[in-house]
Amino acid sequence: MYDSKLLQAGKRDGLATVFARHYVSLVVMGRWPNGDVLKTSYSAFIFCSPEQWYLTTAGHNIADLKQAVDTGGLHSLSWQLGDSFAGGVHPKTLPFDGRLDEWVVAYEQLEPGGADLAAFRLHGFHTRALQVNGVVPLDLGADFIRLAERPCGMLLVLGVPKEKSAIGLGHLSQTLFAIPALGIADTDVAPILRNGFRRHFGVIDSEVLAAASIDSVVGTSGGPVFGLWFSVDGKEFDYAAIGIQSSWDARSRQIAAWPLDGVSRALATAFKDS
Repeated sequence: MYDSKLLQAGKRDGLATVFARHYVSLVVMGRWPNGDVLKTSYSAFIFCSPEQWYLTTAGHNIADLKQAVDTGGLHSLSWQLGDSFAGGVHPKTLPFDGRLDEWVVAYEQLEPGGADLAAFRLHGFHTRALQVNGVVPLDLGADFIRLAERPCGMLLVLGVPKEKSAIGLGHLSQTLFAIPALGIADTDVAPILRNGFRRHFGVIDSEVLAAASIDSVVGTSGGPVFGLWFSVDGKEFDYAAIGIQSSWDARSRQIAAWPLDGVSRALATAFKDS
C-alpha cells in the first residue's frame, strides 16, 4: 500500500516513485521519400511474464508505422526508449532495434475499439539497461488477481501528451503526467467511443486538464491505465494496470482503454516459439 498523499497535485516525487518506474517513451525517427524527417514518440510501458520483459504500447501506434513503411515509403527507421522518468541516472535515450516484423500486434483498423495491443520482447541487454535506470516491470497477472475482487475507486492515465513532447536530433524533452479519471457506466459513454467490445471507460474533469496546463490527452495512447484501490479510511492506496489507453473523445473528455485481462499469459504463448 502507498500513502494517498502521493496522489496530490504537484507531487512529482510520488509520480516517479510509484508510477513512472513502469513507463517508457517509445521514440521513432525515419525518413520520407522526399527527404523530410519523421520524429514521433508513443507512450508505452514495461511488463514481465514471468521473467521475460516486454515493451508494450497501443496496437494502432505500430500498425500506423507499418502502414507508413508499406504504403508511404517511410524508411531508415531508428528506435529509442526514453527511460529516465523515474529519476534514472542516465538521461539519454536507450537505442534498440525495434524491427517491425518482431512486434506482436493485435489491432484491426476496420474494427475500432477492438483489440489494441502491440508488444515487443526485449533482449537481456535492454532489460539490464532499463533496470539500471530504475525501470520496474508490471506483473499484470499477479496485480489483477490480487486486486480484482472489488471495483477500483478511480482510474489514472499515465502518458506524455503530444503538446508536452519535443523531439530533436540528439535531445528529448517530455513531461510525464498521471491524469485521474472517474469510471463511467457503459450507458454514459459517448457514442463515438461506444461499440460492442468490452473496454474501460473514464471521464476527465476539465479542471484536471486546466491544472496540468494541457488541452487534451492526445499522445498518451499506448500508456497504461491504472486502477486505484483505496483503504477504508482513504489514507492508503494500491494499484494495478487494468488497460492500455486507446481512444479519446475531446468533446466529452472521455477515455477508452483496452482491457489487459489475460494479456500476460497470451503474450507469453505468442512468443514462446519465436
